[in-house]
Amino acid sequence: MKRKLCLIAVLCLMLIGCQKTPEESAIVSKANGLREDVIMEPLEDAEKVTLDVPSRWKMEEKRSNDRVTISAELELGIMEVENLPVIEKSNYKLSQQELEALVSYFSKDEKLYVPNVNTKEVYQYVIDRIENQEGSYSNTFMASSYSELKSAVEKAKELAPETDTESEITEVKFQKILEDSAKIASEDWSGGKKQDKNSEAEDYFSADVGPERDAHIEAERYNFKLGNSSRFTWRNGAESLSFRNIQYSLDSGNYFSALGYAEKLATLYDQYKACLGQSNMISEEDGKTQAERLLEDLDISNMEVSSIEQVLWFPNSMAYKAKEIGFGEDYLWQVDLTQAVAGYQYTFSTYVNGIPAKQAYGTVAEQTTESYKPPFPVETIHIVVTKDGVQSFQWEGMTEDVKIIADNTKLLPFETIQNQLTDQIFYWYSQMGQPENDSTQFVYKVTDAELVYTYIPAYEEPKDAWLVPAWVFSVSETNNGLETPWTNRFVINALDGGAIGSAN
Repeated sequence: MKRKLCLIAVLCLMLIGCQKTPEESAIVSKANGLREDVIMEPLEDAEKVTLDVPSRWKMEEKRSNDRVTISAELELGIMEVENLPVIEKSNYKLSQQELEALVSYFSKDEKLYVPNVNTKEVYQYVIDRIENQEGSYSNTFMASSYSELKSAVEKAKELAPETDTESEITEVKFQKILEDSAKIASEDWSGGKKQDKNSEAEDYFSADVGPERDAHIEAERYNFKLGNSSRFTWRNGAESLSFRNIQYSLDSGNYFSALGYAEKLATLYDQYKACLGQSNMISEEDGKTQAERLLEDLDISNMEVSSIEQVLWFPNSMAYKAKEIGFGEDYLWQVDLTQAVAGYQYTFSTYVNGIPAKQAYGTVAEQTTESYKPPFPVETIHIVVTKDGVQSFQWEGMTEDVKIIADNTKLLPFETIQNQLTDQIFYWYSQMGQPENDSTQFVYKVTDAELVYTYIPAYEEPKDAWLVPAWVFSVSETNNGLETPWTNRFVINALDGGAIGSAN
C-alpha cells in the first residue's frame, strides 16, 4: 500500500504539471489567427445554443456529367452546445521521475529485460509461409510482390541473431532507441519503409517484463528535434485486434483478391465473428469500470470514454513475433483462434464542454480552401479489458494547456460546411483523372457526421496546436456498384471551413 501511495503522489505531480491553469489570451482578432466575427461573448453557466444543423440531413448532388453522385441521409437530431472555446496546446515532455513511476506501477516491480529482437527462426518462419503460399500468400493477385518481399526477408535472416538475449535492465531511464538491423532490412522491399528515428537521441525506453516476457513496456519523450510526442505503452501478451480493423483487413483482402481467395476470407471472417460470442465475455459496463479504476489509480481525472470497440486478445506467439514482417494481414491467418479472448478497447480523451477531442484522420484532396496539418496527435488513452482484467494501456500524444485563445466561438452555417464537404469529395474523385469517355458511375455517401474537437497548427507557433471544433464526415465510395473496403474521412474546421488532414 505504501508503494502505491508513493506512486500516486508522483503521478499527481506529473498530472498537475500536464494541466496547469491556461493563461488567458489578451488579444483575439484576425491578426492572431481568428476572424473577429468568429469570437462570441461567453454564455451564462448552463446556457446552451442550438446549432443550425438539420435534424434530418438529406442531400444529393451530381457532378461530372452525372457520373458522380454525392449524397447524405442521416438523423442528426437537435444539436445544442455550450461555450465553444479555442485552446492552445503544447507537447508535454515526460520526465525521468514519471517514467520510473509508470514502469513501477505496470511492471509490479518484476525484473525487466532488454527486449529480444527477432531471431533467424522467426524470419525463416515467414520465408516458409511465402514459399508454401500459406495464408495471405495464397492470394495470387499479389504474387508479383512476393519475390521482392522474400528477398528482403532472406537478407534480414542473415543479419538476425541465432538466439534470444537474457540481458536484464539495471536502470529505468531514457536512452537511445534499440537498433534492429535485421528488421530494417526486412522492410527494404517495394512499398516497405525505413526506420527513420534519430538513433542518437536518448528519448526512448523499452523493456520486456518478467522472466517469461509475457508483458512489454515502451516509452518515448517529446523532443522538438524528433518531431514526436511523449507516449507510454504497457501491454500483456500480443497486441489486441479490434474487430473493426479485422473486418477492414478482410474486406481489403477480398477487394484485392484472386479467384477462390475471397471464399477463404469469408470463412475466416465467420470464424473471427464467432469468437465475439463467448459466453464468459466481460460485459461492456464491467470493462469500463475497470478501465476507469485504472485511471483513478494513476490520478488521471480529466479524460472520459469517447469510444468503445470490441477486440480479441491473444497471448504471445510466433505469429505475433512475425507480425511486422511481410504482409501484416497474414497475422490474421496465423493466430490460434482457440486462444482468442473477447473484450473491449476503451478510448479516453479530453472533453471540451461535452464535446470529445479526437484524432481526426482527414483526407485533404486539394487546397481549394485553407487547409491544415496538425503538428502532433490528439492526446488519447486506449485501455483493453477482458474477463481476466486489463490487458493493455496506451497513452499517446501527452500535452499541456498553454492559453485560451477565445472563450467562445461561432460556428459556420451548416450549409457552408456542406458545400466545403462536397467540394472536397469531388476533388478527391478528380484526382483519379477519369477519362471523358469513361462511363463508370461513382457514388459517395456520407455515412456518419460528428462534431468533435481536434488540432490545427497554432497561429505563428508551429510547435503548438489549437484545439478547435470541427466536423468529421465518414464517406463510403462505390464505383459501378462495387463498394470499396475503405472509408474516406473528411474533416472540416467548423470555424473557417478549412480542410484538416492527418497529423505529422
